[in-house]
Amino acid sequence: MVPFNHFAVAASIPGFYDAFDLAALYDFEYIQGGKVARWQGGKVARWQGGKVARWAGGKVGRPGSREDFSDIHEYVSGVHTNAMMAMQNTSPPIPFFGGTLKIAEPYFAINGDIESAAKVCGQLTMEKWKGRLNTVDVFTEGHCWTAVVDLMID
Repeated sequence: MVPFNHFAVAASIPGFYDAFDLAALYDFEYIQGGKVARWQGGKVARWQGGKVARWAGGKVGRPGSREDFSDIHEYVSGVHTNAMMAMQNTSPPIPFFGGTLKIAEPYFAINGDIESAAKVCGQLTMEKWKGRLNTVDVFTEGHCWTAVVDLMID
């Protein structure tokens, strides 16, 4: 399962990416989704015998394996990469400058650029992940939109 829509409305998208990179460094056996971190007194992981026994995040309804985590980590990294590629290879549907079309609201064109890049990012991501991760068809375009906006303002 992929993260909740728009990367779970994370306060910091770079921090969201970094959290996956950091979690990948830990030795853990399985992941558990839901509100497990809150139930464990705010701790993200539970230590057991010198290693992390449980990672809180990533699956809903069942514990996930290390392989599940690796897939989700790869998916999140792929969304970021695909957002960068989409931004480099798409043009706004309405020219920002020098076009013959004059619009009263320039943010209309900027929003069109975001939407175009998010759609391309979504297509690139879906090519790889559809059928491999649950809800990829539900949340990917929202993740891509968030990644594109983050790249535009970062």
